[in-house]
Amino acid sequence: MNELKKPVHQNLNSYIMFFYMKQLQLLMSLILFTTLLTGCGKAELNPECVMNGLGSGYCSFTNVGSSAGSVCGIVTVNSTMSKEYKTEGESESESSTVICSGEIEPSSTNKVEFFVPNLETLCKYGKWSDYCNFAWRAR
Repeated sequence: MNELKKPVHQNLNSYIMFFYMKQLQLLMSLILFTTLLTGCGKAELNPECVMNGLGSGYCSFTNVGSSAGSVCGIVTVNSTMSKEYKTEGESESESSTVICSGEIEPSSTNKVEFFVPNLETLCKYGKWSDYCNFAWRAR
């Protein structure tokens, strides 16, 4: 009837090890969950574009999202002058160019220059912005 019993300090050590192993498992699960959650973020790119009367300009793309990303779009200039005021040979009413932001990290900005051709013939009367509209739109 002599049963061998473990000393109390060995049982205590086993409980402590068990407790630390559970904490470690919980911590590892939390790290994995956080990594997966942040890795599934979304890029949100906001463009701000300016252009001069010669067709040269730039767009500043700012990523306000939680993941890196890029976007391409079209910079378009439309003539607002009605057809009745155009002279012969002035049938064009739009000119455009394609630009891409490049890969942008969260909370970063990238400036991309562009040139819209034929602006001098499309918007030639007075101040260009009086006779033409200018816009950027995503593709």
